[in-house]
Amino acid sequence: MIVRNIKDVEAIRLKEPFKGVSVRWMVHSDLGGEEYKHNYALRYFTIEPGGSVPTHSHDYVQAAFVLSGEMIVTTDKEERKVGPGDVVYIPSYEPHEFKNASQTQEATFTCTIDCPGGKATCLPPTSSGD
Repeated sequence: MIVRNIKDVEAIRLKEPFKGVSVRWMVHSDLGGEEYKHNYALRYFTIEPGGSVPTHSHDYVQAAFVLSGEMIVTTDKEERKVGPGDVVYIPSYEPHEFKNASQTQEATFTCTIDCPGGKATCLPPTSSGD
């Protein structure tokens, strides 16, 4: 078993084009060594008031579980306001963005991704903004 506390995991502040976004890689492919092989990662995102994750797409699926605050999630198909308790599933290659809907409160969510590119897809970046 591996137990990690959010306070013990480094918050990596993402660079432009991200605005006011940090991520903590709670579970990743190097965590636990050979005994814990898996094909997913669990990340904890914080978006500051007025911050955003810009429009992007990728080859992995993701599921975001909103913990606090409200966000506007936009895909090429629709735009939705989401809040605590909502889960947002984004399939592979679907362009999407996350915007904090508040100018005064942060928004937090966990994001689980699969690792179609193998281990490298599910590793924290070596430096902020990678």
